[in-house]
Amino acid sequence: MPKTRAGGRRAIGSVRHPSTGHDELVVCTVRGLSRRVGELHDDMHALVWHVLNEGRRTGGLRHLAPCEPTADD
Repeated sequence: MPKTRAGGRRAIGSVRHPSTGHDELVVCTVRGLSRRVGELHDDMHALVWHVLNEGRRTGGLRHLAPCEPTADD
């Protein structure tokens, strides 16, 4: 996986939003920081942190794969 500017590694994946049930595209770092491509809601931050760090699949993190660096990296 490519390195982020802060030295962490990241992956891109999708997570099911607990309120809407829609899949949301997210970029996740190994430190648990995450951002949706576009706008990210606070509850998505908490959900992705929980799924990544606790290893639970209840939020539905799927399709985890390496992410290409973005222009701001």
